[in-house]
Amino acid sequence: MTLPIAVLHPNVAVSVPVTFHMQRKAWSWSGNDFTVQDVQTGTAFFKLKDNALSCRQTKTLLDMHGATIAIMEELIFSMRRHEVYSPTMTKWFEIAPQMVVFATQLSSFATDCVTRRRHSPRGQNFKPFELFHNEYYVDIAPGVDMALIVSFAWHLKKRSKIDNDERIQLLEILLYF
Repeated sequence: MTLPIAVLHPNVAVSVPVTFHMQRKAWSWSGNDFTVQDVQTGTAFFKLKDNALSCRQTKTLLDMHGATIAIMEELIFSMRRHEVYSPTMTKWFEIAPQMVVFATQLSSFATDCVTRRRHSPRGQNFKPFELFHNEYYVDIAPGVDMALIVSFAWHLKKRSKIDNDERIQLLEILLYF
């Protein structure tokens, strides 16, 4: 068995596969806030809170108790590159979009917070047809940092929206370490 990979926090790596349901919160100020819960149990794990008045496109990943796990920003003139910070605003890693045929890919270099080993996670999305654009599903493999995958899922959703393809429903996250 491989060791768990914990980039954002060691407590958020799961030992079994899990599927998350990311649903946009209706009537939020920014219109882009999400609740993330386990499909099987209905247990809420995370919240994604968007700062509607931020010129840096700031989004905060919170646990269900309201504690900040990560802060994600798209800097001005950054070519759609996002930076992910710790709650103390220490830069953890960057996520950069790459264009490929019929898909959007993201690449990154991140350091495991337990082993201090560098990894290169990659995310890729799948876009089936859907009429409403307010919910997404994310599959997470055992031993992988759930908060990291949720941050990748949000970036994939955002990148797909920027590319004028708002048909994204299922975010299939593929990690290569």
